[in-house]
Amino acid sequence: MGLNNREHTRYNFNLETWAKIRSEGQVQGDFGLYRLKDISKGGISFVTDSPEEFKRGKRLVVLEIEGTGKTKRLFGIVRYVNSSADAEGHYKVGCEFVAVA
Repeated sequence: MGLNNREHTRYNFNLETWAKIRSEGQVQGDFGLYRLKDISKGGISFVTDSPEEFKRGKRLVVLEIEGTGKTKRLFGIVRYVNSSADAEGHYKVGCEFVAVA
C-alpha cells in the first residue's frame, strides 16, 4: 500500500503519549521510552533523537503503550526512519506490526 492508500486507519496523537520499546533480543528489562506520533492496526510511529539506533529491517518489541493497560507485546519491523530531523531535533521511525504475543 502507498503512503496515502493505507490498509488500516491511522490515529494521530496530539497529546504526549509514550511507549516502551526495545530491540528484539535485548535484555528483558532494557527498553527505551519513546513519544508516539501515530498508531494503526498495522503499525506504529514514534520519534527519537538517536536515529542510528533504528535501521530499516530492525526487529522491535512494543512492551507497553501509556494509558492502555495492555500487557500483550507487539512485534514489529522498522520500515523507515526520516533522514532529517524535525524542528525539535527528532527523527520519525515507522514500524509495521508482524505479530502479537
